[in-house]
Amino acid sequence: FKAAEQDNANAQYDLANMYFAGEGVVKDDTKALELFIKAAEQGVAESQHNLGVMYEDAITVEQDYKEAFKWLSMAAKQNIPRSQNRLATLYEAGLGTPKDYEQAIKWYTKAANQENVSAQLNLGFLYSDDSNGVLTDFKQAAKWYAKAAEQGDSDAQYNLGTLYINGTGVIQNYKEAIRLLFGVARDGHIQAQHNLGFLYMNGNGVPQDYKKAIKWFTKAANQESAESQFNLGLLYSKGRGADKDINTAIYW
Repeated sequence: FKAAEQDNANAQYDLANMYFAGEGVVKDDTKALELFIKAAEQGVAESQHNLGVMYEDAITVEQDYKEAFKWLSMAAKQNIPRSQNRLATLYEAGLGTPKDYEQAIKWYTKAANQENVSAQLNLGFLYSDDSNGVLTDFKQAAKWYAKAAEQGDSDAQYNLGTLYINGTGVIQNYKEAIRLLFGVARDGHIQAQHNLGFLYMNGNGVPQDYKKAIKWFTKAANQESAESQFNLGLLYSKGRGADKDINTAIYW
């Protein structure tokens, strides 16, 4: 307390966190905000980041994207990867600043090169989407999805698996696609479950196996995947992977 009162920036930041979380003191968001601002104005990067997040997500303050942009810019310039990623999302969406994809890529890349998985995933999204003003580059998309996938990001694993199925940005490789899809499908990813069913149904990268196709289509169908429901109906109507069952086919 005394150090914070004497304008010690790090002490102000630590005390702000205590007030914000209610740890060792009575929770007081107003005091926390006041101390975060004091510390941030003295250059404490983590305090600048926290202020940016608070203004962006309307945590204890009214949402203000311009203030979020201001503080996240300061933290990002001090090489905080989380701040760089958030700053990039503001540039990408045009929140608190004019939309600028070049700046978005610049800051995503800075964060991604420091192993920020969200930034790696976001770069993958940007490079694989031709509707956002960025030149589509599936090789770059695959590169960043692969880095995020190595860190266990399920969306990156699914998206990279899909690129391997289609041979987009990478050499088509069904076995690698199945390896990537299997884990996220097991964890409940609907589209990954559907894609595994499709690969087993058609024998792409694995021996054709209608029973396994039904297994994965059923998991996805139970989560309301219309494509999987249709394929289940088709398999049951033809008696592939299960006894022919018109009623079950009609059900799906």
